[in-house]
Amino acid sequence: MGEGFLTTSMSEVFLRLGESVLTGNAAFRERDPKRIVIQSGHAGTQAKRQPTGSIKTAGEFDLHVPFAFARPERQAGKKFPSLRRVLRDPERWARLVVFAAELNESLPAAPDAVALEGFLTRRRAAAPEKFADLSLSVIKLIGRGVYALDLPDGAASGHFALAVKDYTHSTAPNRRFPDLITQRLLKAALAGAPLPYTIAELTDLAKHCTDQEDAASKVERQVNKSAAALLLAGKMGQQFDAIVTGAADKSTWMRLIQPPTEGRLTLGTQGLNVGDHLRVKLIRTDVQRGFIDFARV
Repeated sequence: MGEGFLTTSMSEVFLRLGESVLTGNAAFRERDPKRIVIQSGHAGTQAKRQPTGSIKTAGEFDLHVPFAFARPERQAGKKFPSLRRVLRDPERWARLVVFAAELNESLPAAPDAVALEGFLTRRRAAAPEKFADLSLSVIKLIGRGVYALDLPDGAASGHFALAVKDYTHSTAPNRRFPDLITQRLLKAALAGAPLPYTIAELTDLAKHCTDQEDAASKVERQVNKSAAALLLAGKMGQQFDAIVTGAADKSTWMRLIQPPTEGRLTLGTQGLNVGDHLRVKLIRTDVQRGFIDFARV
């Protein structure tokens, strides 16, 4: 295997860029058209910058290039492992089946990415104004991706939402360490050089990269929650429309439709599940700790 294989794979990327929908590639929409900003100690909302045609093309390129990078690794012989971005079959698929049934739709009993894509496509056409909220619910039920080591001759877990087996992060080595690892592996594969990492090192790196991503996300969520608490501090007792984003025995989380903020439902949590819509009242905020508490109306 040599550079010709990578060139052929990259040509597939540009063919994919001309397609509007990938079979089984679950199409979601961002929920929030606005973001919370703080200026001079005051919180407010600001419209997010809308992506231009070039930004959308770059985004599609970032999505499809990893397929081309993953395949040379697999074709390089049986000596090269790879660091994959995987999203395993959703553990809460049963709830997704119920969620679809509540909208007079049907999903198979076993996780099926192609069926989920069909469901999302139909709902987007039937109720485009509600599709962002639906996307948020589905994303919460699908779960988060992780980095995992794919060993030679191993069965890759694949990425459920993209409905692919071969997927790896590779296009941003300047800001994402897993991409740098992938490019080092690919460089060694193309050159026929020895593996630049041991299997043990790659196993540890996969876990480390996932842990660091989770830690960064936690900090980002904390900052966003404090900003949201500051935004809502003067709205005590007001009522809002919301959607449930997390439901467990210990806590129930929901997100306001407007302004786009997430908080905990502390009163009236019985019988709720992810995706449910409800009316809530703001009862407490704590900017320092990022706490926002609501009661069901």
